[in-house]
Amino acid sequence: MSFPYIPKLADSMGIPCNDASYINDILGSGKSVILDEYIRCTGERISISELVESEYIRKIEDGAETTEGPKPYSGLTVHGKKKDYQWAPDGFPLLWRAAQLGSVEIIEYLGSPRPLAAYKHFIATNPTSKRAKLLNSVKDLEAQLPTLLGFSSNNFGESPVLAAVTPNCPREKQLATLEMLLAEAPKLVTQMINIPVKDQRLTPLLAVCASGGLPSVFDWLVFNGANVEAYDQRGYVCLQQSRLIDYLYLSTHSWNILHLLAAYQEPSLELYRHVLTKLPANTLKMLMSQRSKGKRNTVGQLHVCSPHDVGPIC
Repeated sequence: MSFPYIPKLADSMGIPCNDASYINDILGSGKSVILDEYIRCTGERISISELVESEYIRKIEDGAETTEGPKPYSGLTVHGKKKDYQWAPDGFPLLWRAAQLGSVEIIEYLGSPRPLAAYKHFIATNPTSKRAKLLNSVKDLEAQLPTLLGFSSNNFGESPVLAAVTPNCPREKQLATLEMLLAEAPKLVTQMINIPVKDQRLTPLLAVCASGGLPSVFDWLVFNGANVEAYDQRGYVCLQQSRLIDYLYLSTHSWNILHLLAAYQEPSLELYRHVLTKLPANTLKMLMSQRSKGKRNTVGQLHVCSPHDVGPIC
């Protein structure tokens, strides 16, 4: 395979091996064998600085010899709370980026023992490199690696499940992506399904409705425990809006899933009709009657105000 020579070629051209566009091309290829070789050659794409004492890192980066092992890094304390993990240089753990791209093969790879073997290979074959020394200094790398790869949510409520249902992931790949995430980390995924993003209170189910997702994705989330009564900062429920970009900028009134779907019916018409026939009558009644914050809009009011003629909603 020619890939082992590519990092050296990139380095000679002044392209860092941890450059975001570099790794995005690898993840976009969907080929786990390329990612595996990349890790074996570079040891990159997990951030370990917060797991190791900063003074020890400085000594290694300065090339100073040290016989003392690193102390566990306790993290920064901000307003009385420990600072969360900072995974990769561009802020996206590998798993999250793979979920955004719908790279199912890469997700399966990240959930296997192969990444740990790849990092250990890098450490063993590059014993004098700064990166290998830092990786080798992490206490119990095997236990820490899943979190560093992205098998977790952060303090903002973002997670690989949310990444898999945003518009960045092609709609036709979202269901397969979610199923692979569940297969690799069933307990974690079921916990992440109802985690809301802070400020906007966006859950994965609301995200599907906000971006006009497929009915099959909606059904999968509900089947696996998603709360259909969740609402965002606007007080809107799932039937009220349907475009994620507008959602992120206008989420101040607490909308539910029906508010999301009713506000922008055209891109979500298929899902809108599906939800109206799928949910129990008592649940629909509750969602229909809920008013948003501020303007106190109901789903019916948003439906009537829509410029699109989609017929009656009940």
